This record gives sequence, structure tokens and C-alpha cells, in this order.
Amino acid sequence: MRSGPGAAVLVWLALLAGCSSDRADTAEAAGTHLARRSVTSSGSTTSSPTTSSPTTTVTVPSGPDPRAKALQTATGVIVPVLGVTAEGYRVRTPCGREASVTGGKPLRQATVVLDPGHGGVETGSVGANGLVERDLNLEIAHRVVSLLEQAGVSVVLTRMHDYRITIATRAEIALGLAPRAFVSIHHNGGSDGPSMKPGTETFFQIASTESRRLAGLIQEELFATFATHRDIAWEADSDAGAKYRPNASGGDYYGILRRSAGV
Repeated sequence: MRSGPGAAVLVWLALLAGCSSDRADTAEAAGTHLARRSVTSSGSTTSSPTTSSPTTTVTVPSGPDPRAKALQTATGVIVPVLGVTAEGYRVRTPCGREASVTGGKPLRQATVVLDPGHGGVETGSVGANGLVERDLNLEIAHRVVSLLEQAGVSVVLTRMHDYRITIATRAEIALGLAPRAFVSIHHNGGSDGPSMKPGTETFFQIASTESRRLAGLIQEELFATFATHRDIAWEADSDAGAKYRPNASGGDYYGILRRSAGV
């Protein structure tokens, strides 16, 4: 791979373009990045303004790190590492395929891993005012990263930009980095109706007492913060709070919780 920002963009597009034969939506996700980042004739990059995709600066080590569990590519795509070769890394792409990557920033561990839900063509909920969950999840995640890093906490995002990434790949990043906490950020649509109090929901892993405890702590802090805003017309489900949702076999309904068991 040649050096320079143009090559960095090619790494990003190669990881995403490799998904194009997987499903139509992944092809569209790759197309989103082609629209947002283009390579000029001089090899530099141009980006459309966005609040949720900050400029990423990566320090590239001299050679592959055999202890790397995840990799941050030069353009900020986070991928789990499957193995290390003399030339670079074997990684899992955002859509779940295998690929080889040279360069990038190896990641061995993190205290916290945050997962901005949805991405790319997977928009999530869309509000009455046009606000898209996919974008809001990412914006909130970046703000939380800033707060955690200011407190001296090491944190990694499963996605730092707007593209589709499978639940399996998100969980694989978390399992590899083995953080003390793994939190997936969502803004759900739909409710039982108007409420006198915030409708925050925090789901935990059914079989994990530590997950239940973390959910309770997060729910307590979020609810206390939101409840200070008395001028908001809240909507909520009747059972809002720290809770679980089982599937037909009694395990976790949500794949991000089911696949990240052990974190």
C-alpha cells in the first residue's frame, strides 16, 4: 500500500467495498462513503462537513503488533483482528468478511467499548422532525468518548463514522478488547404514550449479574439527568427502566447482548 492520505481512503473504501457482494444495503453503505470522501487528483481528501465524523489521526507503528485484538485503520474504521502476518493483519470487515490490511493503529485493550447502534443504510428510528437515530447514536458516542478520555478512561468505538457494521463484528471487537464495560447506544422509536417521567430503557444480559448491575447504575444516572428537564413532554413505555428481553429460547433477544456474552 502506498503512503499518503489517498492511500488511507483506499483502505477505508476497500474494507467497505468488499461488502458490496454481501447484500444490496452494504453496497449502498459503501456508496455513502464514496459520496462523503473523495480522492482528488493530487491525492488529498475532501470531506463534507459532519459533526459525527471528526478527523482521525493515526500513529502507525513500525510493524504488526502480535498482541493486537483490534485495528484502527488510517481512516478510523475499527475492525477485529483475526491474526497477524509478516505483512500486516487479517481482520474482519464491517460486513463480516475477512480481509488483509497493512498499517493502522493496533488496539490491545480498552476499559470501555461503546457501540453506536445502526449505521449506513440501517437508519434505526426516524423522528417526526427528521432526526435519524443512526446519526444521533454516533454523535452521542463521540461526546461520551470525550468525557471518558478527559477522565483518563481508555475507550474504543465499534464504528467512528457512518457505515453499516454487522452485530457479529461489533461484538467481536468487544470480545477481543475485553473491556470492563460494553455499552450499545440507541434511541428507540415507538412508545405506549405520554408519560410524566422520562422513558429511558437500559437492557441487560439475562444471565449476567454484572450486566444487571451496570444497567441499574446507567439507568439511575440517565433518569436523574433527564428528570431535571421538567419542560419536556415525555413519551415512554409503561415498563421503562433497567430490564431484560428474552427470546423464544429464554436467552437475550438483542443480538448485541447475546453475542457479547462474557463482556
